[in-house]
Amino acid sequence: MMNIRKKQVMERVHVIKQVFEIIKFIGKQNLSYRGTNEGLYDLEDLNINHGNFLELLKFTAENDTVLKKYLTEALQRSKKRRENVESNSKGRGSLITLLSKTTVNKIIEAILVTMRKIIKNELGDRQFSIQVDSTQDIGANDQAAICLRYVFNSKVKERLFSVVEVTDSLGKGMYELIAKVFSKHGILFKNIIGSSSDGAANMQGEYNGFRAHIMTENKNSVYIWCYAHILNLRVCDICGNVAALSLFGLLNRLATFFSDSYKRMNVWKETQEKLGTGQKKNCEGSRK
Repeated sequence: MMNIRKKQVMERVHVIKQVFEIIKFIGKQNLSYRGTNEGLYDLEDLNINHGNFLELLKFTAENDTVLKKYLTEALQRSKKRRENVESNSKGRGSLITLLSKTTVNKIIEAILVTMRKIIKNELGDRQFSIQVDSTQDIGANDQAAICLRYVFNSKVKERLFSVVEVTDSLGKGMYELIAKVFSKHGILFKNIIGSSSDGAANMQGEYNGFRAHIMTENKNSVYIWCYAHILNLRVCDICGNVAALSLFGLLNRLATFFSDSYKRMNVWKETQEKLGTGQKKNCEGSRK
Protein backbone atom coordinates (compact mmCIF):
# COMPACT_ATOMS: atom_id res chain seq x y z
CA MET A 1 0.00 0.00 0.00
CA MET A 2 2.87 2.38 0.75
CA ASN A 3 4.43 1.68 -2.65
CA ILE A 4 1.12 2.33 -4.40
CA ARG A 5 0.68 5.55 -2.46
CA LYS A 6 4.22 6.67 -3.32
CA LYS A 7 3.62 5.91 -6.99
CA GLN A 8 0.41 7.96 -6.98
CA VAL A 9 2.19 10.89 -5.34
CA MET A 10 4.98 10.82 -7.92
CA GLU A 11 2.43 10.74 -10.73
CA ARG A 12 0.64 13.77 -9.27
CA VAL A 13 3.97 15.60 -8.95
CA HIS A 14 4.70 14.82 -12.61
CA VAL A 15 1.29 16.18 -13.64
CA ILE A 16 1.83 19.39 -11.65
CA LYS A 17 5.25 19.84 -13.30
CA GLN A 18 3.66 19.57 -16.74
CA VAL A 19 0.95 22.05 -15.73
CA PHE A 20 3.69 24.45 -14.56
CA GLU A 21 5.50 24.18 -17.91
CA ILE A 22 2.31 24.81 -19.88
CA ILE A 23 1.43 27.84 -17.76
CA LYS A 24 4.94 29.28 -18.20
CA PHE A 25 4.74 28.70 -21.97
CA ILE A 26 1.36 30.46 -22.23
CA GLY A 27 2.64 33.38 -20.16
CA LYS A 28 5.85 33.70 -22.20
CA GLN A 29 3.90 33.72 -25.47
CA ASN A 30 1.40 36.22 -24.05
CA LEU A 31 -1.58 33.97 -24.80
CA SER A 32 -4.94 33.77 -23.07
CA TYR A 33 -5.68 30.80 -20.80
CA ARG A 34 -9.43 30.55 -20.85
CA GLY A 35 -11.77 29.17 -23.52
CA THR A 36 -15.50 29.14 -24.24
CA ASN A 37 -15.95 25.85 -22.38
CA GLU A 38 -13.47 24.55 -19.81
CA GLY A 39 -15.41 21.53 -18.53
CA LEU A 40 -13.30 18.36 -18.58
CA TYR A 41 -16.41 16.35 -19.42
CA ASP A 42 -16.46 18.01 -22.88
CA LEU A 43 -12.73 17.69 -23.50
CA GLU A 44 -13.22 15.00 -26.16
CA ASP A 45 -15.51 17.25 -28.20
CA LEU A 46 -13.34 18.63 -31.01
CA ASN A 47 -15.92 21.29 -31.94
CA ILE A 48 -15.45 23.19 -28.68
CA ASN A 49 -12.70 25.69 -27.95
CA HIS A 50 -11.39 24.61 -24.56
CA GLY A 51 -8.83 27.40 -24.32
CA ASN A 52 -5.08 27.36 -24.77
CA PHE A 53 -4.38 25.70 -21.42
CA LEU A 54 -6.55 22.61 -21.88
CA GLU A 55 -5.70 22.30 -25.58
CA LEU A 56 -1.96 22.36 -24.80
CA LEU A 57 -2.59 19.87 -22.01
CA LYS A 58 -4.22 17.49 -24.50
CA PHE A 59 -1.37 17.98 -26.96
CA THR A 60 1.27 17.28 -24.28
CA ALA A 61 -0.61 14.20 -23.08
CA GLU A 62 -0.26 12.59 -26.52
CA ASN A 63 3.47 12.14 -25.84
CA ASP A 64 3.31 11.67 -22.07
CA THR A 65 1.88 8.36 -20.84
CA VAL A 66 1.58 9.45 -17.20
CA LEU A 67 -0.25 12.67 -18.09
CA LYS A 68 -2.46 10.89 -20.61
CA LYS A 69 -3.49 8.29 -18.02
CA TYR A 70 -4.23 10.98 -15.45
CA LEU A 71 -6.17 13.10 -17.95
CA THR A 72 -8.31 10.10 -18.98
CA GLU A 73 -9.14 9.32 -15.34
CA ALA A 74 -9.93 12.98 -14.59
CA LEU A 75 -12.19 13.09 -17.66
CA GLN A 76 -14.17 10.07 -16.44
CA ARG A 77 -14.54 11.52 -12.93
CA SER A 78 -15.72 14.82 -14.39
CA LYS A 79 -18.36 13.07 -16.54
CA LYS A 80 -19.59 11.10 -13.53
CA ARG A 81 -19.84 14.21 -11.41
CA ARG A 82 -21.79 16.03 -14.14
CA GLU A 83 -24.26 13.13 -14.31
CA ASN A 84 -24.74 13.32 -10.55
CA VAL A 85 -25.33 17.06 -10.75
CA GLU A 86 -27.89 16.73 -13.54
CA SER A 87 -29.74 13.95 -11.69
CA ASN A 88 -29.66 16.01 -8.46
CA SER A 89 -28.30 13.02 -6.57
CA LYS A 90 -26.95 13.47 -3.07
CA GLY A 91 -23.34 13.11 -2.09
CA ARG A 92 -21.91 14.28 -5.40
CA GLY A 93 -18.79 15.51 -3.53
CA SER A 94 -16.05 17.83 -4.75
CA LEU A 95 -13.83 17.14 -7.72
CA ILE A 96 -10.11 17.91 -7.51
CA THR A 97 -8.40 17.43 -10.86
CA LEU A 98 -5.39 19.81 -10.57
CA LEU A 99 -6.42 21.00 -14.04
CA SER A 100 -9.05 23.61 -13.18
CA LYS A 101 -8.82 27.40 -13.34
CA THR A 102 -8.49 27.39 -9.54
CA THR A 103 -5.26 25.39 -9.76
CA VAL A 104 -4.00 27.56 -12.63
CA ASN A 105 -4.62 30.73 -10.61
CA LYS A 106 -2.81 29.30 -7.57
CA ILE A 107 0.19 28.33 -9.71
CA ILE A 108 0.30 31.80 -11.30
CA GLU A 109 0.26 33.33 -7.82
CA ALA A 110 3.07 30.98 -6.73
CA ILE A 111 5.14 32.02 -9.78
CA LEU A 112 4.46 35.68 -8.95
CA VAL A 113 5.67 35.23 -5.35
CA THR A 114 8.84 33.48 -6.58
CA MET A 115 9.59 36.20 -9.15
CA ARG A 116 9.15 38.94 -6.55
CA LYS A 117 11.49 37.16 -4.16
CA ILE A 118 14.16 36.97 -6.88
CA ILE A 119 13.72 40.68 -7.68
CA LYS A 120 13.86 41.56 -3.97
CA ASN A 121 17.05 39.52 -3.49
CA GLU A 122 18.69 41.15 -6.51
CA LEU A 123 17.63 44.60 -5.39
CA GLY A 124 18.70 44.23 -1.76
CA ASP A 125 19.42 47.66 -0.26
CA ARG A 126 20.57 49.14 -3.57
CA GLN A 127 19.26 52.40 -4.92
CA PHE A 128 16.86 52.10 -7.84
CA SER A 129 14.48 54.00 -10.07
CA ILE A 130 10.83 53.33 -10.82
CA GLN A 131 8.60 53.63 -13.86
CA VAL A 132 4.88 54.06 -13.26
CA ASP A 133 2.03 54.29 -15.73
CA SER A 134 -1.66 53.49 -15.47
CA THR A 135 -4.37 52.69 -18.00
CA GLN A 136 -8.01 51.72 -17.94
CA ASP A 137 -8.81 48.13 -18.87
CA ILE A 138 -11.89 46.77 -20.64
CA GLY A 139 -13.67 46.46 -17.29
CA ALA A 140 -13.28 50.22 -16.67
CA ASN A 141 -10.73 49.62 -13.90
CA ASP A 142 -7.65 51.84 -13.79
CA GLN A 143 -4.55 49.69 -13.25
CA ALA A 144 -1.00 50.92 -12.68
CA ALA A 145 2.12 49.03 -13.73
CA ILE A 146 5.12 49.47 -11.41
CA CYS A 147 8.53 48.71 -12.91
CA LEU A 148 11.85 48.73 -11.06
CA ARG A 149 15.16 49.57 -12.70
CA TYR A 150 18.40 48.75 -10.91
CA VAL A 151 21.94 47.46 -11.42
CA PHE A 152 22.82 43.85 -10.53
CA ASN A 153 26.15 42.19 -11.35
CA SER A 154 27.12 45.19 -13.49
CA LYS A 155 23.98 44.75 -15.61
CA VAL A 156 20.95 47.01 -15.79
CA LYS A 157 17.80 45.12 -14.80
CA GLU A 158 14.33 46.37 -15.63
CA ARG A 159 11.57 44.32 -14.00
CA LEU A 160 7.79 44.57 -13.84
CA PHE A 161 7.17 44.26 -10.10
CA SER A 162 3.45 44.75 -9.68
CA VAL A 163 0.18 45.69 -11.36
CA VAL A 164 -2.24 47.32 -8.91
CA GLU A 165 -5.70 48.82 -9.15
CA VAL A 166 -5.82 52.60 -8.81
CA THR A 167 -8.65 54.05 -6.73
CA ASP A 168 -7.14 57.50 -6.16
CA SER A 169 -5.25 59.01 -9.11
CA LEU A 170 -4.09 62.12 -7.26
CA GLY A 171 -0.39 62.51 -6.61
CA LYS A 172 -0.76 61.63 -2.93
CA GLY A 173 -3.01 58.67 -3.75
CA MET A 174 -0.46 57.24 -6.20
CA TYR A 175 2.32 57.78 -3.67
CA GLU A 176 0.41 55.97 -0.92
CA LEU A 177 -0.51 53.12 -3.28
CA ILE A 178 3.09 52.46 -4.34
CA ALA A 179 4.41 53.00 -0.82
CA LYS A 180 1.99 50.32 0.39
CA VAL A 181 3.27 47.86 -2.24
CA PHE A 182 6.90 48.55 -1.34
CA SER A 183 6.24 48.33 2.40
CA LYS A 184 4.53 44.96 1.95
CA HIS A 185 7.61 43.54 0.22
CA GLY A 186 10.25 45.24 2.35
CA ILE A 187 11.50 47.70 -0.29
CA LEU A 188 12.77 51.01 1.05
CA PHE A 189 11.04 53.97 -0.56
CA LYS A 190 13.93 56.28 0.34
CA ASN A 191 16.19 54.31 -2.02
CA ILE A 192 14.36 55.67 -5.05
CA ILE A 193 16.82 57.91 -6.90
CA GLY A 194 14.77 58.40 -10.05
CA SER A 195 11.22 58.14 -11.33
CA SER A 196 9.67 58.19 -14.77
CA SER A 197 6.03 58.63 -15.76
CA ASP A 198 3.79 60.50 -18.15
CA GLY A 199 3.53 64.28 -18.03
CA ALA A 200 0.18 64.41 -16.21
CA ALA A 201 -0.08 66.97 -13.41
CA ASN A 202 -0.80 64.31 -10.80
CA MET A 203 2.56 62.66 -11.58
CA GLN A 204 4.97 65.52 -12.30
CA GLY A 205 3.38 68.24 -10.17
CA GLU A 206 6.06 70.17 -8.35
CA TYR A 207 4.07 70.64 -5.12
CA ASN A 208 1.36 67.96 -4.91
CA GLY A 209 2.33 65.51 -7.63
CA PHE A 210 3.72 62.02 -7.23
CA ARG A 211 7.15 63.45 -8.01
CA ALA A 212 6.93 65.88 -5.05
CA HIS A 213 6.01 63.11 -2.60
CA ILE A 214 8.99 61.01 -3.73
CA MET A 215 11.29 63.96 -3.12
CA THR A 216 10.09 64.16 0.48
CA GLU A 217 11.66 60.69 0.93
CA ASN A 218 14.76 61.46 -1.12
CA LYS A 219 15.38 65.08 -2.07
CA ASN A 220 18.02 64.04 -4.61
CA SER A 221 15.57 61.90 -6.58
CA VAL A 222 15.44 62.82 -10.29
CA TYR A 223 12.21 62.94 -12.27
CA ILE A 224 12.28 62.02 -15.97
CA TRP A 225 9.39 62.69 -18.26
CA CYS A 226 8.69 59.56 -20.31
CA TYR A 227 10.16 60.04 -23.80
CA ALA A 228 7.34 58.05 -25.43
CA HIS A 229 4.77 60.49 -24.03
CA ILE A 230 6.92 63.45 -25.07
CA LEU A 231 7.12 62.07 -28.63
CA ASN A 232 3.35 61.62 -28.70
CA LEU A 233 2.82 65.24 -27.64
CA ARG A 234 5.34 66.44 -30.23
CA VAL A 235 3.57 64.54 -33.00
CA CYS A 236 0.26 66.09 -31.91
CA ASP A 237 1.84 69.56 -32.02
CA ILE A 238 3.40 68.90 -35.43
CA CYS A 239 0.04 67.81 -36.83
CA GLY A 240 -1.18 71.32 -36.12
CA ASN A 241 1.10 72.50 -38.93
CA VAL A 242 -0.67 72.40 -42.33
CA ALA A 243 2.42 71.21 -44.23
CA ALA A 244 3.13 68.42 -41.73
CA LEU A 245 -0.54 67.41 -41.72
CA SER A 246 -0.49 67.16 -45.52
CA LEU A 247 2.69 65.04 -45.39
CA PHE A 248 1.27 62.53 -42.90
CA GLY A 249 -1.99 62.42 -44.83
CA LEU A 250 -0.12 61.65 -48.06
CA LEU A 251 1.91 58.88 -46.37
CA ASN A 252 -1.28 57.35 -44.99
CA ARG A 253 -3.00 57.39 -48.39
CA LEU A 254 0.08 55.87 -50.05
CA ALA A 255 0.18 53.04 -47.49
CA THR A 256 -3.51 52.36 -48.05
CA PHE A 257 -3.10 52.52 -51.84
CA PHE A 258 -0.38 49.84 -51.93
CA SER A 259 -1.75 47.57 -49.19
CA ASP A 260 -5.20 47.31 -50.77
CA SER A 261 -3.85 45.43 -53.81
CA TYR A 262 -1.37 42.56 -53.91
CA LYS A 263 -0.45 43.56 -57.49
CA ARG A 264 0.53 47.06 -56.46
CA MET A 265 2.35 45.64 -53.44
CA ASN A 266 4.35 43.29 -55.68
CA VAL A 267 5.36 46.22 -57.89
CA TRP A 268 6.45 48.08 -54.76
CA LYS A 269 8.54 45.12 -53.56
CA GLU A 270 10.17 44.64 -56.98
CA THR A 271 11.06 48.33 -57.11
CA GLN A 272 12.64 48.11 -53.65
CA GLU A 273 14.70 45.09 -54.68
CA LYS A 274 15.99 46.91 -57.77
CA LEU A 275 16.95 49.93 -55.68
CA GLY A 276 18.49 47.76 -52.95
CA THR A 277 16.23 49.14 -50.22
CA GLY A 278 13.50 47.81 -47.97
CA GLN A 279 13.25 44.79 -45.69
CA LYS A 280 15.35 42.46 -47.81
CA LYS A 281 18.36 44.74 -47.54
CA ASN A 282 17.93 45.02 -43.78
CA CYS A 283 17.76 41.23 -43.43
CA GLU A 284 20.92 40.73 -45.48
CA GLY A 285 22.70 43.39 -43.46
CA SER A 286 21.77 41.74 -40.17
CA ARG A 287 23.10 38.37 -41.42
CA LYS A 288 26.42 39.95 -42.28
